[in-house]
Order: sequence, then C-alpha cells, then structure tokens
Amino acid sequence: AVDATAGIYMSHESRVITAYFSADSGGHTEDASNVWAVQAPYCMAKKEIYDPSEVPGPWTKTVSYATLSAKLIEKGVIPNGSIVDHVAVAERFPSGRARSINVSLKGDFHRAVEVLATDFAHFVGLSSTLISFAIQTSGFRIDGHGNGHGAGMSQWGAKALADGLGWDARQILNFYYTDITIN
Repeated sequence: AVDATAGIYMSHESRVITAYFSADSGGHTEDASNVWAVQAPYCMAKKEIYDPSEVPGPWTKTVSYATLSAKLIEKGVIPNGSIVDHVAVAERFPSGRARSINVSLKGDFHRAVEVLATDFAHFVGLSSTLISFAIQTSGFRIDGHGNGHGAGMSQWGAKALADGLGWDARQILNFYYTDITIN
C-alpha cells in the first residue's frame, strides 16, 4: 500500500488536506469539526459500509462512582468531597458519539456538572466517545464502539473495505474524504 501510493496526495479545493484518521470508527465516522476546532469540509461524518464482523467488536468498561468521583476531583471538575450519583449522555453528535456527559452529584454538592465527552473519555480511560451507560448498584457500565476520535479514515474500516469488498486505495480514500482530488 505504501509503494502503491508513493507521491500521491489529496486535495480539496486545490489545497492539500490534513488526512485525519483513527484506529476504528466503531461503524460511523465523525466530522473533524466535532473533534477539533478545525474547518475540514472534506472530513464529514458518515456511516461505514463494511461488514461489522471484519472489525473489532464492541467493548465494555465498568467504573464505580467512587473511582469516577476521585478522577473528577483530581482533574478539578467537581469539588473536593463530592460524590457522583449518576452519569448520562447529555448530548450526542449526529454520528451517535457523545458530545457531553451529565454527571450528577449527591449530598451537599447536589447538582449536575456537564463534562465534554472527550474529556470524560480521557479521565476514565475510554477508547471512544461512541458510548452508552448502563447504571449498576455501585457504579455504571460503559458500552462502547470504536477506538479513537472517529474523524477521517478508519484504519480498521479501510482494511475491511480492502479485504471484504476488494477496494483499492483510491476507492477507500474517496469514501472517507468528501469531495477530494487525488493527485
């Protein structure tokens, strides 16, 4: 693949693009502008078309309220002594990825704090923000898909398109990057 694409570059409106990519989109890519403060009209969210069995599957992580409370206190997101009572996705991007997480506190600090999903994922050690929560007795289970921010080309998706559909590099790049020219 490296030899076959040597000297080739992609452009959008006569400008070389920044070719964002992640390990695994989890079945749906993300607009680059939803991940970073960038204008990348060639890097738009779209549903993947490969066979899901050709990429890593969903993942699960369990987190106790005590552990989350300690992490959020350490990061200065909630006051010292706070105890997390509940978590939920507050807002999602059209791709399904969480944009923000609502963290409810109990006791003297009874209130809700909204945390960017990318920050929450970093604090808790999640692979992606394509997540949902299942509440459990002493904490919550996070069910997720993908690995990485999801913007641009999915490396696992590209492999699945090549292996499963027989696509070449140009077809794959034209799928992941909108309105580009391959030079």
